[in-house]
Amino acid sequence: MNKEHIPFDVLSEMHDHLLTHGEEERVRAHLRVCAECRGEFEGIGRMIAMVSSLYRLHPVGERDLLRASMRRVRRRQRMYALKRFIPTSAVAAVIILALSVDHISMKQEQAPRDLAIRQPREGARQDFPRFEVRELSGAYDSMRTLSMLKRNNARIITVSDSAIEGEMPANGFEEVAREIHRTRYYGGPSVSMSRSAKMGAGKEAADEKRKDKAMEESKMDAPAPEVEKPKGTMVRFRINIQSQ
Repeated sequence: MNKEHIPFDVLSEMHDHLLTHGEEERVRAHLRVCAECRGEFEGIGRMIAMVSSLYRLHPVGERDLLRASMRRVRRRQRMYALKRFIPTSAVAAVIILALSVDHISMKQEQAPRDLAIRQPREGARQDFPRFEVRELSGAYDSMRTLSMLKRNNARIITVSDSAIEGEMPANGFEEVAREIHRTRYYGGPSVSMSRSAKMGAGKEAADEKRKDKAMEESKMDAPAPEVEKPKGTMVRFRINIQSQ
């Protein structure tokens, strides 16, 4: 060792007391005679002392590390459960909304049925016919006017020399009014009556038949005059007739 310098690792092991007793004696003997190795050995000692004075960072304990890891695991589990709960809650909200709408629609359907059950009892007061009062001036005598009214389902109330009063459905009264207007438009029975007085009973019947036939043909050919339609379901009428 006197001829060669001692390696750095041997000097470091000398400080750490890792050499055997014989190796330490040989290193000490060399250091006493070699100033260069002795200076390097002292420098290693100073470096070891400097490093030993530094602040040591102690590692985290096993329990603390385990607690921190479990907290992270639980946090991730809660986030995963929340993500799964959001779609489930949305589906539940849709189901609740559908049930609510169905319940409301069932109530709305039940309400008209209840109203329909109660309606006949409440509407019994409205079963009476609604009358409209009308008055016409006819071109026939009482016999022909009565015959015309009975053909249209009229109910006669009073008959006098000047008028006939009664009741009848609105559509029947419309037909009577139209026929009276046609008769007045094409002429009344006064002409035939004057002729029949001169020509006798047989001539009168023939004239009446011809006149009725002509009237029927005129009904088909000529446009019917406008007649005001009754507003009610029934008409209470008064028809002024010609004196016989």
